[in-house]
Amino acid sequence: MEQRRCPFGLDDLMIPVTGLGLLPAPKLEVQSDEILKYLGPLSSVSVAVKWTTVLGASSYVLEKSDTQTFSKTEEVYKGNNTAYEIYLHRSFLATYFRVKAIGISSREVSLWSNVVEVS
Repeated sequence: MEQRRCPFGLDDLMIPVTGLGLLPAPKLEVQSDEILKYLGPLSSVSVAVKWTTVLGASSYVLEKSDTQTFSKTEEVYKGNNTAYEIYLHRSFLATYFRVKAIGISSREVSLWSNVVEVS
């Protein structure tokens, strides 16, 4: 553990410095009704988004985006479940999903999961 000198001139007092705890990233998968892929753009499709449980996680954050780079995102779920059902309007554009795990301490967080495309 890194230690730093006390900023108040007490050189014999050491302050521990801790970083962010890194949880493993969940693995994401998406299931949708294949029949609805052939319906028109005004149809909506039910999409089941599921991810693996991460040991030490107390909640998860699921985001969706219209871009694979997630330059503009929308948080669609935050909670302790490992699945979420969302209805998407069919369009000619793809929708992308990713999820991350949050630990009991908000300082414990995973990297983002794999990105999954629904098109």
